[in-house]
Parts: sequence; structure tokens; C-alpha cells
Amino acid sequence: MSDKYVPLHLHTVYSLYDGLGKSADYVSRAVEVGHTAMAITDHGRMGGIVEHRNACLSKGIKPITGIEAYVTNKLVTLNEGEKRLRTKNNHVILLAKNEVGYKNILRLNYLSNSDEEHFYYHPRITFKELFDHNEGVVCGSACLASSFANLLKLDKAEAAEELFVKFLDVFKDDFYAEIQLNEVTREEGSLKRGQHDYNAWLIEKATRYGVPIVVAGDVHYRNKEDHLVQALSFSLRDDKEVGEDFVCKSLYYHTTEDFLRFNKEFGYNYNENDLKSWIENSCYIANKIEYIIPERDRMILP
Repeated sequence: MSDKYVPLHLHTVYSLYDGLGKSADYVSRAVEVGHTAMAITDHGRMGGIVEHRNACLSKGIKPITGIEAYVTNKLVTLNEGEKRLRTKNNHVILLAKNEVGYKNILRLNYLSNSDEEHFYYHPRITFKELFDHNEGVVCGSACLASSFANLLKLDKAEAAEELFVKFLDVFKDDFYAEIQLNEVTREEGSLKRGQHDYNAWLIEKATRYGVPIVVAGDVHYRNKEDHLVQALSFSLRDDKEVGEDFVCKSLYYHTTEDFLRFNKEFGYNYNENDLKSWIENSCYIANKIEYIIPERDRMILP
């Protein structure tokens, strides 16, 4: 059995209160459905990459090293009373294409934790730092918390397109438009935009500028039936009671069959041939990834 799809957006328990699955759990599922590669993209952290590497290689699966980084326009924002404000963070998927890319992602991860300006509630980097360390990095547009989606929620479509073009100018052939198929039909903000609207915007811009469209599942747990535990984890993270606010029934480990079902169940209704092509583009991205963390026979300290 072989499924022409590679998970490029996947969270493990190292995404604190956000991911439930362990790499070994995901790998066992990948073997069941015939996946040949798998990324790890934990939120703002890379603590799980060695564990992920070992779990993947133990079953003949290519590990892809990455991170879902937090990016911000300005590290420190003060109000009129000189009190620091907590501003919106933007998500971006970064994958190590080669050794240079791996070192650049490590550098960005270091910067995000390096001082109290960068680390404020979350480890963050600036857009300038991201663009300055782009070599060897494959970049995905990420989820509804991306910089593009956040601008669209503020009715800043022109600024979102300008930023999309900037990412393309910086990352060139290593930039891809990530669309997701989930039950998030609306988002808070002036336009109440949800995944349907964001996908439509991404598809239009990607088609116009020649950027690959890739279907990605935002994976947080292994099995479909684990969504209640995931909701509990989100409630602990956000200090809220478990309720309808926690929409997470479609965040399990996906296959092509899942996406084809989501397409109809959640009302996306894309042409099935187009959808299959976007799903298979995940394999195209995975095939560009050359780097696997080498095995170490000694501890390396600074």
C-alpha cells in the first residue's frame, strides 16, 4: 500500500499543550498507509528533531527537519504608557533542504530564544531575520495564523499580496502555498475569514505567480478518536473550559483518502483531479529535501 502524500506540517508533544502525538506513533501510522517521508514542525521549538529522526529511520522513512516559527514585524511594542504590548505573531513553516538550511533554521531558532526582546510569551523572530537566513530553507505559507491570513483578517489584501510576492522573491522555488482542508469555516476578525476564504486567496495568488499549491494536514495527534483529548490539551493551553471553541476534530494524521472526504464533508468542493495534484505536490516538496541530521557519536557543546 502506498499513499502519494507526505505530511509537511506536523506537531509532536514538543509543541507544548498543542501536539499530542509522539514521532514513533506517527511513524507507525505512516508505515500502515505507505508514506515514505515525514516532517516535524513543532511550534517555535526543535527539541524533538533527533527523536523524530531516529523514529523515522528505524522504519525506513525519510525524516524532514523543520519548525513552525513565530514571526513578527516588531519585537517590542509599547503603548502610550510605555507598557509593553503583546502583539500578533505570524506562523511560517521552515524545512531544512540541505545542511546550510539546517544551520539557518538552527540560527533562527536560537535568535528566537536569545533574549527578552525575542522571547515574549513565545520565541519569535523578525521578518528581516527570516529573510536574512533563507538559504537552503524550504518555506511554506502555513495555516490560518500565517502572516498572509492575519493581514486578510484586517482587510489588508494589498499588503498580503505584497508580502506574498516578497516571500517568493526571497525563497524563490523553495516557497510553496499551503492549503488545508478542515472544519474551521470562520475566524475572528473584521472579515470573519475562515479556511475556505484563505484557500481561495492562496490558490489565486499561487496560480498567478507560479507558486506550487500543496495540501497539508495540520497534524496534532495520531488517531481520529483522540480529538477530545486534543480539545482538553487546548483548553489547558488557553485556560478555558472545553467547548465548541476548540475545533480540532480534523487535526489527526491524514491520508489522501481523508483529504478527498474533507473536500466534500466541509464544502470545499475542489475539482478532484486538482486536489489530487496538490496532494501529490507534497511529495515534490519532500523530494527537494536532501538533509538528514547525521548520527553523533559524541556530545557537542558550545
